Amino acid sequence: MSDFTSVDTRVPFVGRGDELKRLFALFEYGGALTLVGPGGVGKSRLAFEAIVRFERDRARDVIFVPLSGVGPEAVFGSVAAAVGAREQVGLDPLDVINREMAARRSILVLDNCEHVPDEAGALIESLQRVHNVAIVATSQRRLDYPDERVLDVGPFDAATGAEFFRERARAANVELSPEDLPVAAAIVERLDGLAVAIDLAAARLASLSVLELARELETLRPYHFRSSAASDPRHHSLGKMIDWSLAPLDERAQAVFALASAFAGVFDADDIVALDEGEVPSTAQALTTLADRSLLVRADSKRYAMLTPMHAIAARMLGARSDRPAIEERFARHVNAQILRINDQLLTPSPGAAMQELHDRYDDACAALAWALKRAHDRLASVLDIATALVSIWAGGGRLREGSVWMERLMEQAGQLPQALYARLSNAAMRVAYAGADYQRMLALGPTAISAFTILGDRLGLARAYNALAVASLYVGKTDDASLYVETAVALYRAIEHPTGIGSALLNQGNIALEGHSDPIGARSRYLEALEILLETGPDAQIGLAYGNLAEATYFLHDPVEAGNSAQNAIRYFERSQSPSLMAWQHEIIGRSNLVNGNLQGAAESLGTAIGLLEGAPHPIYLVQAIESVVRLLVLQREFERAAPLSFAARRLRRDRRIPAIGLTRTEIRADEERLAAALGPDAMHAAAAQAQALDLERLGHIAASELSRQS
Repeated sequence: MSDFTSVDTRVPFVGRGDELKRLFALFEYGGALTLVGPGGVGKSRLAFEAIVRFERDRARDVIFVPLSGVGPEAVFGSVAAAVGAREQVGLDPLDVINREMAARRSILVLDNCEHVPDEAGALIESLQRVHNVAIVATSQRRLDYPDERVLDVGPFDAATGAEFFRERARAANVELSPEDLPVAAAIVERLDGLAVAIDLAAARLASLSVLELARELETLRPYHFRSSAASDPRHHSLGKMIDWSLAPLDERAQAVFALASAFAGVFDADDIVALDEGEVPSTAQALTTLADRSLLVRADSKRYAMLTPMHAIAARMLGARSDRPAIEERFARHVNAQILRINDQLLTPSPGAAMQELHDRYDDACAALAWALKRAHDRLASVLDIATALVSIWAGGGRLREGSVWMERLMEQAGQLPQALYARLSNAAMRVAYAGADYQRMLALGPTAISAFTILGDRLGLARAYNALAVASLYVGKTDDASLYVETAVALYRAIEHPTGIGSALLNQGNIALEGHSDPIGARSRYLEALEILLETGPDAQIGLAYGNLAEATYFLHDPVEAGNSAQNAIRYFERSQSPSLMAWQHEIIGRSNLVNGNLQGAAESLGTAIGLLEGAPHPIYLVQAIESVVRLLVLQREFERAAPLSFAARRLRRDRRIPAIGLTRTEIRADEERLAAALGPDAMHAAAAQAQALDLERLGHIAASELSRQS
């Protein structure tokens, strides 16, 4: 089950029988449902309880996505990251999320959607096409997407509210007597049956009797929680209740409550102390007291979280402090220090825990970047570690579009940075652009990066910049420029004796020879030189690339047996580095080699494996290559009518996506097209071309997989 850190589960669940039945039906049959009600009524707790009870007898993949601190531009990225989807260049993020969700039976909870109704609604509308997913959204108002189903979650009735009060009292080690029950019912009625208000009131039973509690509440004006949702989504009345809960606490506890609102996720005493330079013991005690009063939630033995209704009130308290600017600066610098520590751990042999912590800190990191951009000329340098570290998330998938927006904003404001920092940021921006296949953006950034690294005398940074420019130039058709850039990169890497860099640049030099100059002999020579170096020093992914490119060049040299052997070696290394799309590329080369040898059954099996790997994470280059090989298989079997639409679609995608000319040779592709035209005639070819216009990347993969299934 997903992490429901922001849901308070201390008190046993009571009531809501009809609502649970609606949710059970949703989980069983799929679809979407919006739980609508005022903040603090218990929507998140209801969703959690329904999942727990439903999952006792079943095994579903449960994904919980808290959206309370997420801006509109980050909703799709947050959901993609939560479901484990990797953003694919050229694909709509909704399609990427849909494909990931379609691969498993899931329950998706989108919590606190009221401030992003358009984005949440679009996501749910799209996901309803996936039949094996159930979606629960919680919101203070309808999301208004087509055919939205809504379940109103109202306050507790008198009997259920009294039961909830009694259970909450037991959590405070207080057992109500029969004489207390009528008083408890009166308290529940006064608090309009709102769960969070009852919780806050019952927390005081550790120091007050039920009668004393009732008398204290009588001194306050009526709260009228039911009407507050329409006037203020975060409840003026709830603010009064929180003030009442905080009033008996000392100054430190009240300060800690406000400071905690700076953090989007979990936090501990050290985090709070970093904001106001307080003392750790008193801060730790304050956190314990706040949790005992239900003003915070314990995430584990050291860390805490703040429920959404509390967070908005605490944030207003923090905003009213005269030292707020100093607190915001300390927050940004503290987050930067944490990210810097995490980034160091990402460089270790086992970076998994560090990457998870980076994801956990993501919203805080973005908040620090937003603070810096308000006055970038004197702030940006203090949080630059955040921007360069988040490239691991932005370029790694899931949040690529979001990262591109951040990088564009940061580069616009980077003119006042010292040269060394400007160079670092330029390099990070080029990495994000490369991940997004935005080669024109890379070429635009390149000269400024080179200028900065030259002024600094940073030959390693300069080598990396030239190497990146070589790739970008190749993919926009500037082969001569690419050759010059990569030669410079190789020379710089050799001068500083950087083996991994030399290997990387040699691989790019081979790619330019193969793809740009149609020189497989020169390419093979470069790949072998790179392989010799990388086998000594390189990571598995780089060694796999060396073998994979060698397989490609060897195929072009008409040696299918050796091409298949190199591909098998590449697969071993790609398996270690967990690179499914690159594994698919190598299975496609094996399939292609089998076609040359006349082993059509072996070709179908290898191509089926390749497309199976790509269906979960479609990569435009490798999928188009696989489609072209499927076309060749069908042509060899004289299945011309089936082959023609795939051929036209592959040609269109190669042109539209600017996919480099690797895979089958141009001569082979042209020969297949000529055979199709001769066999079908103009009218059938025209019909096939029209049919191909409707085939997007995903549909094309499904059709190819179906054709291969027929072959076996």
